[in-house]
Amino acid sequence: MNTKIRCFISAPTNINIDFIKNIFTDKPIIITESYNFSPNFSFQDQIIKEISKADFLIAIFRANSNNVFYEIGIAEGLEKQIFIIVDKDTEIPFYLQKHIHVKTVLEDNQLLRLSLLDFFKKIVSQKKFASEEIGKPVEFKLHAPEAKKVSVAGSFNKWDTKSLAAKKDSKGNWTVKTNLKPGKYEYKFFIDGGWNVNAPRAGYYGFIISKKQTPALDNKAFKNFVEKLQSIRQRNSSREFEDLIKDVFNTLDLQIVSNEYSVEGKGADFALWDESLESVIGNPIFVEIKFGNLKTQDIFNTEQQLKRYIEIGEAKAGILLYLDKEGKKFDDTPTLNPFILKFDFEDFLTKLSSHNLKQIFLNKRNSLVHSYK
Repeated sequence: MNTKIRCFISAPTNINIDFIKNIFTDKPIIITESYNFSPNFSFQDQIIKEISKADFLIAIFRANSNNVFYEIGIAEGLEKQIFIIVDKDTEIPFYLQKHIHVKTVLEDNQLLRLSLLDFFKKIVSQKKFASEEIGKPVEFKLHAPEAKKVSVAGSFNKWDTKSLAAKKDSKGNWTVKTNLKPGKYEYKFFIDGGWNVNAPRAGYYGFIISKKQTPALDNKAFKNFVEKLQSIRQRNSSREFEDLIKDVFNTLDLQIVSNEYSVEGKGADFALWDESLESVIGNPIFVEIKFGNLKTQDIFNTEQQLKRYIEIGEAKAGILLYLDKEGKKFDDTPTLNPFILKFDFEDFLTKLSSHNLKQIFLNKRNSLVHSYK
């Protein structure tokens, strides 16, 4: 499990919690405490926000611990799991005895260490199980300021046009979230009582949620794709170029889905979803392709088109893959807001022979960040 567990520690102001932090030194955990917040925001609001983000709360309980009472109450209201460390000279109130608690000296000792690690292990197991059961959160977004009512229907909800209603913000963006397990899906926006083909991104859209980190291409696959690429250049076949891109991503276990049913000119060529990219740029990612005797203006126009798709769609980033028939290459500097990567496809294949997709995105993103310093 790659996702870190979040823990909030509630303690009196005069208690040093380093002994707790030391217990979790080698664990995938993010620890927040109530005394390292920004003075620029409401203390109460920050407490509530951090506890709501936490997977569990550790409370150090002793006499006159008013702030601990308050924070335990918030955690109870948010239905968080709670582990209470009780000072040996303090009696825990009966209404808190329902929570797991250990009465001990407030210092690092073997009993406390074993109890906390066992509690942590259960939290990890429960979170992993919950993630597998409910899937990953997916956000659908549509820019349709004139629409009165928008919903999302797809293969994941049996094309029910009522069960997933979107909400509209002040800028005319409609959004709705749901959880989906790893798999291949199609969906469509249902606008004002019908499948409005004139609205942006009103066609069918497919995407994939991938379970594992995308591997790099092995040497055999790389050579095979390069040979096909040279043949495509000779035959000047844009359709074969599109099929080759599909084959490459399928080999990487992404199985990207083309926008074959979309209204002409209203959607990106592909959409993909890769769990390994969630912490890097988010999901989904739109992919736009360009083939032929290309000019700088062609690349610019395609990039601008991809930007529009990202802005009116639910994508977090985009990839522009191009192949010039004569082998010309263009500026591949990535853009920010939205984040778009540009690749000559032959160079992209070369990168995939030694790096997985996540590494490529990280390297490009870092180079962009450093160029702005």
